Amino acid sequence: MEILALNISHIPLSWLISIAILLIIIDIFLVNSAILLIIGVALIPISILNFLELNPYIQLWSYPIFLLLCSVFFTRVIAIFQLSENPYAGTNYEGQIGRIIISETEHDSGQFFYKDKNLIRLEQEKNNEISKIVKVRLKSGQVLNTTGNVKNLKNGDEVQIIKIDGNAAEISKI
Repeated sequence: MEILALNISHIPLSWLISIAILLIIIDIFLVNSAILLIIGVALIPISILNFLELNPYIQLWSYPIFLLLCSVFFTRVIAIFQLSENPYAGTNYEGQIGRIIISETEHDSGQFFYKDKNLIRLEQEKNNEISKIVKVRLKSGQVLNTTGNVKNLKNGDEVQIIKIDGNAAEISKI
């Protein structure tokens, strides 16, 4: 631990600042993920501690501390300035009536690779997986995702929206 602390304390200040600026530029212009931005911004106060030539153990423990502080700070800042909003916010869908739309998709692409297995007597044919997507179309024409008990619903059934939970409508059959 002592060797690691000494090696970290002897990293040149110009390297730390250059890496910080490089990470920030890469994140802003190429990656756009905010992870490299957090690491780059965390390296700036770490480089200040390096410039002040503090105890190597303080410099070693400043890495996780400043990474944690910067990640908490940036997640709060990003949440404030986030441009996308909930598409269902501000619209009262509760109580509206609509019809069920069911789309079923059979995932049969796996059979392409295993079609020769039918020639082998001991091999059984693999059952295809079927995905069922249930949505509700309102009288206004809007289509909403559904949640809740949708197993016993059929295509075209009339339902009423109970509430909006996140980005899906909780429904009940009329």
